[in-house]
Amino acid sequence: MTAELLVPLMPAGNVELPQAEAANIHVAAQARASAARRTRTNERLVRIGEVLHRVGVHRGTIYKWIKEGRFPRQISLGLNSCAWYESDIDRWIADPTGWRAPGQS
Repeated sequence: MTAELLVPLMPAGNVELPQAEAANIHVAAQARASAARRTRTNERLVRIGEVLHRVGVHRGTIYKWIKEGRFPRQISLGLNSCAWYESDIDRWIADPTGWRAPGQS
């Protein structure tokens, strides 16, 4: 007798990943983020207060520009903490109208 894998049918609107697959996706995302951090280990990080001071706009504007792809993305430092690579901010300050997020033309 062979064992069969029974998969319960779910309605089309309620699609959930199996727990193991969701964990694999999370681990892969963490590995990509970790690899990105390792390539920039010697760079200085600046927090939102310094970014606001250097750029001269309001916090909401920074996050709006990030969403539009017109400002460098922040990196997560923890649950409620983020920062930017200083070199990204320097490049944006040098050419704010010409700066585009990686992958955009």
